Amino acid sequence: MRSSPSSVPRSSTLLRVLSGSVLWLVVTTGVLLSGPGSHALVQALAGPVTGGPVRTDHDVDALWSWPMEPRPAVQRAFDPPESRYGRGHRGLDLKATDGQSVHAVDAGTVTHSGMVAGRGTVTVRHAGGLESTYEPLEDRVATGSVVSSGAVIGVVGEGGHCAEGPCLHLGARVGEDYLDPRLLLGHVRIVLLPLLD
Repeated sequence: MRSSPSSVPRSSTLLRVLSGSVLWLVVTTGVLLSGPGSHALVQALAGPVTGGPVRTDHDVDALWSWPMEPRPAVQRAFDPPESRYGRGHRGLDLKATDGQSVHAVDAGTVTHSGMVAGRGTVTVRHAGGLESTYEPLEDRVATGSVVSSGAVIGVVGEGGHCAEGPCLHLGARVGEDYLDPRLLLGHVRIVLLPLLD
């Protein structure tokens, strides 16, 4: 049974951030974020930015559900590029089978459903400006579709880039900033540190 996004606590009691503060986000997955992506991610995890003390070293529940059942193995982890167009791996490769159903990780609107570089892709925009991306997909939902969390948005298709066999590439981003999807998929420990001048 898939968990409901409404059951996930998103109140600002999880994490309070001083309004206007510039923060670095360090998580146990080893990801370091700074800039506009970290601000949007903190808002998505904690709710609206409010005044009050900074709460650090706190577990955060999952905002997203896994896109396949049963929970897939991660074949290749997120590896952030050093620059916008630099080398890296901008998501997770999840072990799959051909034709396996792929579910929306959260409710949102499909902003893209089509082909990119010969692969079927889908992008879903969620609350707070977060976007999830999926490839390769066949039998995709149409652009403009409103999807609920857990809705089937396509099936794993051919054309993936995993050497070990079929896989689903799951991406997460805010604007142009790519995030490690593991930040949104499970329990992580976050530590907020002020950026010193």
